[in-house]
Amino acid sequence: MLEELVDGLAAAMTAAALWRLPAARRADLRHRALWGCYVGFAGTLWLQTPHLIHVLDHAPVVEGSALLKAYVSVGSLLALAVYMATSSGTYRGARASAHVAVSRWMVRYAPWTAAAVALVMTGLFFTVVTRDRTHADFVASHAGDLGATAYLSVFYLFATATNAVCTYQWGSLLKRADTRTLKAGLGLMTAAMVLGVAYSASRLVWLWTAAEHPYTPAANHAIATGTEYLQLALFLLFAAGAAIPPAGEAVARVAAWRTIRDIYPLWAGLTRAVPGVTADPPGTLVRELTRATPTVTARLDRMTQEVGDICEQLRHYAPKYLLDAAEEASAEHEDPPAAAEAAWINAALVAVAEHDRHNCASQPLPTKPIADSVAEAAWLRRVERVFVTLTEQDGRALLDESRQAA
Repeated sequence: MLEELVDGLAAAMTAAALWRLPAARRADLRHRALWGCYVGFAGTLWLQTPHLIHVLDHAPVVEGSALLKAYVSVGSLLALAVYMATSSGTYRGARASAHVAVSRWMVRYAPWTAAAVALVMTGLFFTVVTRDRTHADFVASHAGDLGATAYLSVFYLFATATNAVCTYQWGSLLKRADTRTLKAGLGLMTAAMVLGVAYSASRLVWLWTAAEHPYTPAANHAIATGTEYLQLALFLLFAAGAAIPPAGEAVARVAAWRTIRDIYPLWAGLTRAVPGVTADPPGTLVRELTRATPTVTARLDRMTQEVGDICEQLRHYAPKYLLDAAEEASAEHEDPPAAAEAAWINAALVAVAEHDRHNCASQPLPTKPIADSVAEAAWLRRVERVFVTLTEQDGRALLDESRQAA
């Protein structure tokens, strides 16, 4: 079962690395470091598969797959440290918080530390590790060998330190996270780093106790397999945690895209009737949905603001009692507040077409308990559902009624 899990997770990490490759080529250091994590995790897992180990058995260096895996693992830990540091913040300042100071230290010294670890491991590998033949599981097969224990201890100490710092950093950020998706992502990554500390620390204890009191081959195999599950769980939790915030952003973008699609008839009708508010004339629905810039959330914010600005201008065209007439006409509607606002807008647009502008503005639309642009967009969707059902004749009849009341 373990081999199937390793193969499946290696394929998943490889797919994630390929998917993030375009962003890694264009984006900042944080995105490149995250891509490096996926590449390192995928390489570490592939180097544990029997078929790749069999291929490397024919290399001129005996147990060369173990050394190659060490290099890849050190590289993945370096990428993890840089990703953690750039996620936590590295700005300069005399009074930077503790987690920021740690981040600055990691960005500055992690590459040098990783290089030193790789050099020391290389020297130990070729001088003190017993390498008479290639083994399928290097660690389990060399448990009890002092040379191999010293060689592996260098890596596991580096891994323990890196995972412990990441646990502290992401745990600190978790306490200050202000969104559910960020909390979920940081929580999973913190849990992954706790498993990383447990994995590397347990292997250190195992190797040094085995050097003092050798275990049976069956016991070594069981311990190696059990700790390997910790590493697989680490990779899974980290990948899930790193994916949750972008997934939340993607969901928000899709929701904004759908809202633009829904409120487009209302926004386009208003901006075409009162063209001075927008910098650019409204495009077709397809064009508005497929614009590359600005972002979809920025476009939605702009559209809601423009609808509000135009409604303010419509007050100079709406008769004094138009809102009262609209509320009375919409009293039996299933959504009276939204229906009243839609009827008011529709009638005011008829007055705009008639160029019937007044110097004094009529009463404003009722204040709504709206806290942000998301709530504003949700309200406009309710208004738009009614607005698209109204005709020019409906607006003219309501306009005439309000004028007679005056």
